[in-house]
Amino acid sequence: MSAFFVFMNESELKKSIIRTLCYFDIFGHPLTADELYNFLFAPSRISYQDFLRAMEKMNLNSKFGYYFLEGRECVVENRRRRAPFVDKKLKIARRAARAIKYVPFVRAMFVCNNVSFEISDAESDIDVLMIVKSGRIWIARLLTTVLFSILMLRRTKKKITDRICLSFYLSDRNLNLANIVLKDTDIYMVYWLAQLFPVYDPDNLASSMRSANKWIENFVPNLSCDEFMEKTAKDNLPSRIIKKFFHIAWGGAYGDVVEKQAKEIQVLKMRMNKASVQDKNDTRVVINDNMLKFHENDRRELFRGQWYEKCKQYGV
Repeated sequence: MSAFFVFMNESELKKSIIRTLCYFDIFGHPLTADELYNFLFAPSRISYQDFLRAMEKMNLNSKFGYYFLEGRECVVENRRRRAPFVDKKLKIARRAARAIKYVPFVRAMFVCNNVSFEISDAESDIDVLMIVKSGRIWIARLLTTVLFSILMLRRTKKKITDRICLSFYLSDRNLNLANIVLKDTDIYMVYWLAQLFPVYDPDNLASSMRSANKWIENFVPNLSCDEFMEKTAKDNLPSRIIKKFFHIAWGGAYGDVVEKQAKEIQVLKMRMNKASVQDKNDTRVVINDNMLKFHENDRRELFRGQWYEKCKQYGV
């Protein structure tokens, strides 16, 4: 065994596996062996080969290559039923990514939440995380909102299914999300970061996100970066020309004026929407020049509580 890995006895490993399955069972989602290894919650680090050998000795419930909790075989059919919906929404996200490459100051777009977790149903929207150039977050958000509205891709209160939910923007200098995690164990945020799926990422900010949030390795030390090898939308000559023009035109003092105006317009609209008023002690909604987060219905505490209860139910 490599010196970089720590031996886990079978009992400890099985508890980690059950804890992991407990979390994903909240969403009715079984896991493959590869997923179990990558998402294995808070174990001592173990090699993939040792993990597979140990799993062979365990009496784990499985069907069609998916592992699930005792008495929860139904989640296998859930995942198989959802697969077409996830594929459809990823195609829509990739279409949006082909458009976003023309928007100045947008550096990356990641699919997150239901679609990246592969738990979307037919009516689900498509949540994304946008990474934008520092100092131009308000311009980038305004232009993205206008573009996706024109393309009829933007989620609204009345149009949700298969629409892009533009509720999370980060500055490229503010990628570490440790300051908004819940106290104790924010398991949802851990897996949210672990499952970010890039659809536009010409500068490989997926790796930058991982480096900035290395703290999640305390919870999922086996996590692989292989998922970031997925093909993403690429810049082309027209998109590079458009971006270069605006980066020059709005890159200096005049750009600061435009950024200020874009902020004033959007903040005024936010003040009219009482659901988006920021509480300094609440991380569900964050509004500043480095982060725009509009998750009024943030259910992280709910999911954490459900996970704790399920772990107790299964004796871990």
